[in-house]
Amino acid sequence: MASSCAAPRGQRGRVSPPPTPVEFGLAAEALEDSSAGPNYGLPSDTPPQRLRVPPAVPDTVPAWVYAPANLASDTGASYDYYADVIIVGFKATATQADRQAAIDSINGTVVGGQPMPPGEGFYFVRLEAARRLEPLTRAVTKLWSLPQVASASLVTPLEEQFRRPR
Repeated sequence: MASSCAAPRGQRGRVSPPPTPVEFGLAAEALEDSSAGPNYGLPSDTPPQRLRVPPAVPDTVPAWVYAPANLASDTGASYDYYADVIIVGFKATATQADRQAAIDSINGTVVGGQPMPPGEGFYFVRLEAARRLEPLTRAVTKLWSLPQVASASLVTPLEEQFRRPR
């Protein structure tokens, strides 16, 4: 008995022609470009879209933020800090657009948050700082200059804040 995929005896089954060189090239390019992620029809010169800053503070903090391996030190500081992340608090009057503009101004990405009553809290913002202190302090300084920002700070181990100077 012939399998259900085979053509009936005496008839030729439908055979797809092999891909043309152009079709084959397009398929190969698509596979090569897939590592960059889908572009959803955007022109190749369109910058990737950043995640939106949520209007309400998220209620989780990724485990990597406080992981011992993320603890860093720099010759420019007498304290340790957690690498590539800062915390930002906004004034209650700050709109979502205000919050977005502030985070965009430092090329940051909101990765979590710590809500505080009554409805505000702190956003954890990741920066591409290569574990260096200077890009983090520059971002904090810039945020402090914005009218919608209530606070901005490095993330440091709590016990470090209460120790005597070294």
